[in-house]
Amino acid sequence: MMAWKKNKPSSLLSMEWGYAQLHFEWVKKNGGKPHCMARGSVALPENPFQEPPEVIARAIRQALDQAQVTEKHCIVSLPVGWLFSCRTELPELEQEDLQSFLDTQAEREFPLPLDGLQIAQAPFQDHLEESHRFMMALPTQRFDLLNEVMERAGLKPLSWSVAQAGPSFLQSLGFQDALCLLSTPMGYDLLAVSGGALVMGRSLSESNQPQQLAREIKISLGELSVEMQRSIRTCLIPLQASQEGVAQEALVQLQERTGMSHRILSGEPSLAYCMACDFLVGPANPIEFLPPLSLIHISEPTRLLSMWFALLCFKKKMGGGGGGGGGGG
Repeated sequence: MMAWKKNKPSSLLSMEWGYAQLHFEWVKKNGGKPHCMARGSVALPENPFQEPPEVIARAIRQALDQAQVTEKHCIVSLPVGWLFSCRTELPELEQEDLQSFLDTQAEREFPLPLDGLQIAQAPFQDHLEESHRFMMALPTQRFDLLNEVMERAGLKPLSWSVAQAGPSFLQSLGFQDALCLLSTPMGYDLLAVSGGALVMGRSLSESNQPQQLAREIKISLGELSVEMQRSIRTCLIPLQASQEGVAQEALVQLQERTGMSHRILSGEPSLAYCMACDFLVGPANPIEFLPPLSLIHISEPTRLLSMWFALLCFKKKMGGGGGGGGGGG
């Protein structure tokens, strides 16, 4: 674990990037429990990757100033529609061979070379106690742009993640096994939770008709293992999305075809607050993309210790090099 993660701040700015809107909460840990100090939202372009970073950064900065947020350390949740994802069952391999296997699976599943991706992964077990790995990937070019946006907004990102993969959000669902249908400006995001872990996340942006949406949900469910399909019998949906005609009719059709019922999500606590709890208190979110080291803030004692260690390593290297040269003579 990096030294800067051992010295977590007592407060931070938790930001949920939801496509065309960014919701933020300034959360401070007081007496072991996180408390929200301020919150707000800012409208953003649906595709920030086609906009100059300074334009988006300016909008974020203005919203933070209006909410009187002075915190600079931040964590950010990314929407699942910006990410590639896959899951794979793990064969019985030695630890040194496991990463090679996962790299091969990622090369097969993701549309970009591995050196052009930021990849995070989370282990989980199915109901037969077989080991699996869920992987999510973000193009490095997009990741760099997002980090530039935060830097231009005067913020210091500590972590990028997917809030829906964190334990606080998953526990708030009240189900160990379920689908979750979330409304977005472009359509819907679909999540699958099995055994209390996120095992699928995808955007259904083209599904704007009830029959089409129901079909896409059914197809997505069919891509899970037979054991997961049998255990997932409920689709969770926020109240606002449940009142939309497309979602209402799609869920009725889904129940007629599969027998799957649906229930309303309360919407509380917010994704931003859930993510802050995961980071400040734990357990940690297993899906995490770390920002470049140049953007990570470390305390002065940690910085001095790092400099001392680097100097010690340099002296040892120089001493070893001198001894080697003498031996050669």
